[in-house]
Amino acid sequence: MRWRIETNWHSHNEMKRIHVVGSWLFVAALAFGCSSQDSVDADGSPSAVHSGEDTGTDTGEPHAHDAASLTLDPTPGKYLETCDGSGGVAIGVNHFLDVNDENQGVRIYERGKNAGPVKQLDVSKGIGLDTSDEADLEDAARIGDRVYVIGSHGRNKDGKLEDARYRFLAMDLSGTLPDLKVAVAGSYSHLLDDLLSSDNWTTSNASVISAISKASKLSDDSNSDLAPEKNGTNIEGLAAYPSATLPGRLAIGFRNPEPGSRAIIVTLTNADAVLGGAKAHFGEAIELDLDGLGIRSMAWSKEHDAMLIIAGPHDSGGPFRLYKWSGVASEAPSLVKTLKPPSDGSAEVVIPYPGTKDVQVLFDMGDSKIGDDSCKDASSSKRFFTDAIVHVD
Repeated sequence: MRWRIETNWHSHNEMKRIHVVGSWLFVAALAFGCSSQDSVDADGSPSAVHSGEDTGTDTGEPHAHDAASLTLDPTPGKYLETCDGSGGVAIGVNHFLDVNDENQGVRIYERGKNAGPVKQLDVSKGIGLDTSDEADLEDAARIGDRVYVIGSHGRNKDGKLEDARYRFLAMDLSGTLPDLKVAVAGSYSHLLDDLLSSDNWTTSNASVISAISKASKLSDDSNSDLAPEKNGTNIEGLAAYPSATLPGRLAIGFRNPEPGSRAIIVTLTNADAVLGGAKAHFGEAIELDLDGLGIRSMAWSKEHDAMLIIAGPHDSGGPFRLYKWSGVASEAPSLVKTLKPPSDGSAEVVIPYPGTKDVQVLFDMGDSKIGDDSCKDASSSKRFFTDAIVHVD
């Protein structure tokens, strides 16, 4: 095993950022103890094994399966040890991988169970952070055997810039469950810097770049007006958005800003090269009408041949709505349903599963009350988040 870490110091009023080059590998073997129904295809994409059927190989092309016959058990789970279902992807049909916005813990849960994680690990060291840092991980996307994860790229609640929150990373999956292995493939901390330069775009959008620049003000170390729930930048969506010519393309969704009351999606065309140290390159900006709401989660669903989007306000409270979008920039998203989280919860993640048109919605329960404390202030043994299964035609 060879490790190589390069540090490049960039200044935003003497701010320092660490750029961790993806040529090293931080490997952790995860023994999940999953059921025999969960498997991973040769390319690492999840397969559902049920009644002798297999969902097939993930080619990277958006397409709908001929039959999506699997029905997910609608029983909600109570997932212990963290309050935050901030980002997730399916692992087979019975498990999901969860990241959260409080620490760098990666947890694997069995869907629909009242239990702690089957396995967990802290990826702080693998992405150049301390366990005490907060990367504010917000969403995840899976293409083949690689899981991409994005931080908020926004300030803390007081409007202060913190380097740890500007992270884009990936983890590779290999082997088959229950002996699946996970390797941190790399981390990058200049995604937002690159996005704000029109030179790094195929088709730049001056108004979108300007709106994000004003909401970020990376030269200003502290600005309470630019806290994420006020007027500051906040990324909360990440999804596969593959095409025939760009199978590894990703879509990045913004909770804030919302210029003209429209939600921003920016396409990233060279995610793997970025993890190797290249500057990020962006394809285009897409502005969607989500009834004045920002993006809280996104996921491309091959079963629906569409992007599924959870939308919510840029500040606290609801409403939360689930949309389906064709992925065509000129076409409007359609409302699937208004989501009803548990009391003091918020809808934060949508996870499609192979072989079914049922999807899982995770609820962040950080503000819910446990005794006299909020969930996020309670002991880890009392923390939990929950979910719901939603059918999407």
